[in-house]
Amino acid sequence: MDALLYVQILDDELMGSLCDLGINKKDIYFQRDNNPKHTLKLATTWFQKKKIDKLDWPSNSPDMNIIEHSYGRLWWKNGGR
Repeated sequence: MDALLYVQILDDELMGSLCDLGINKKDIYFQRDNNPKHTLKLATTWFQKKKIDKLDWPSNSPDMNIIEHSYGRLWWKNGGR
């Protein structure tokens, strides 16, 4: 998927769903990670034109995953068993 397809999907699916569900775009925050297609000018401009607030999220990374940390600590506290 490239930025153009990403924006087309947002235009067709996101905006269509908001309309179908009667949700005002001012009432949502769109969560996105730092994937390049999400942060390219084409996508950023689309969000600005549509006046949709974004919530930028770190990329999926094991060191940012609280579950991974929890399992590691449990393993360590149980003596590695």
